[in-house]
Amino acid sequence: MKIAVIGAGPAGLSAAYQLCKKGIDVEIFESSDAIAGMVKTISLWGQLVDLGPHRFFSSDPRVNKIWLEAIDGQYQMVNRLTRIYYKKTFFNYPLKAFNALRGLGVIEAVHCVMSYVQAKILPIKNDSTFESWVTNRFGKRLFEIFFKSYSEKLWGISCRELDADFAAQRIKNFSLFEAIKSAILPQKNFKHKTLVDEFAYPNKGAGQVYDKMAQKILEFGGKLNLKTSVLAMQNANSKNLIFSSSCATYGVCDGVKIDETTIQKPINPYGNSKLMVEKILFDLANQGKLSQITLRYFNAAGADKDCEIGSKHNPETRLIPLAINSAKDGAELEIFGTDFPTKDKTAIRDYVHVEDLGRAHILAMKLLLSKNINSDFINLGSGIGSSVLEIINNLKKLGLTVNSRNMPRRVSDPASLVADISKAKKVLNWEPHYNIAEILQSAILWNERQLNLKKH
Repeated sequence: MKIAVIGAGPAGLSAAYQLCKKGIDVEIFESSDAIAGMVKTISLWGQLVDLGPHRFFSSDPRVNKIWLEAIDGQYQMVNRLTRIYYKKTFFNYPLKAFNALRGLGVIEAVHCVMSYVQAKILPIKNDSTFESWVTNRFGKRLFEIFFKSYSEKLWGISCRELDADFAAQRIKNFSLFEAIKSAILPQKNFKHKTLVDEFAYPNKGAGQVYDKMAQKILEFGGKLNLKTSVLAMQNANSKNLIFSSSCATYGVCDGVKIDETTIQKPINPYGNSKLMVEKILFDLANQGKLSQITLRYFNAAGADKDCEIGSKHNPETRLIPLAINSAKDGAELEIFGTDFPTKDKTAIRDYVHVEDLGRAHILAMKLLLSKNINSDFINLGSGIGSSVLEIINNLKKLGLTVNSRNMPRRVSDPASLVADISKAKKVLNWEPHYNIAEILQSAILWNERQLNLKKH
């Protein structure tokens, strides 16, 4: 087996390195003339210069193991110094109480604390934006002083349009309270990762770890191609493309079935990335460079009839596999939100079987080959929503009792996401063959087959 890896950035090189260690034949294709992407180290005026302030620290031993293997001891631990420049004053980050007090002044510091208290007493109910998320955790005043201008310059859009995920992924559970507590009462056994003040740094710059990783890949027999774009479609003169997109491009659309004319306002990086590709394909099709059909999946689920293809992720994140695992091994299934405006107060989603999706792809390709279409976007779902509790109850009817625990809602989780599949029926002559009970039954059989394979 030979595997092609597109892109020699940190993710591509790490994937190729892991594959090479398992004896798999790997070839990497990178369109630029250098590896490591935005983490490269360049030579400038006789110095080695990092493109960005990339610091390495991780609490995941698997990540640490790969990094340490690659750098091969050629690193040192460095004390972190990060400062925020505001009104001609440098502020230490992580927060140091007296430094912040001296820089802001007593009156401004009191205003910041009072603003934080107000945010805790009267939080913004919908904290799905960057602005509302940070304001709820730091107060309006600190948001405007330290977060607003920097973030808007970095991302190029208003913090009211920027998704809360951009803050949550970087700050996690950090807040003004945690910052003050850490500054006044340092904890020996735990420190929020935003406050880590020491990190591992390669002797010859952040990019050195990826230079050495690339060298090891070559030593394993892998191939690395620079200045090589992947132009398989162009070289094969292929101008028909089916793109697997997602209902995540729609964002929050509570209370109505979602058709293809629904305004797309994704609320997370995954949905944003899918929408970006959709727009690129739409432009290319309008320019006559290709014909394309974008299929927007709702919740793909189940397994094929031979139980050879099913849902398996590590870590697992999807409801149906998690519920089945709970019934099998007793682990608690966390139900996020029991206060939605739905019939049983739990979130509703639209599940579509993988074989139904496969048939839709075949029909879409036949339509493209007929030359009767240039560009289109089509929803694929069952058109019927199932709540979390309905999934649990259906599994019980099939002999599986799920051990569950109620949890608070997650940020930005919509109450209901259900597809209007009228267009798929009309344009593709497609409709789903599997109902939710059959989807669950196939997922159970897949799970049992995986357990049997482990035993043997």
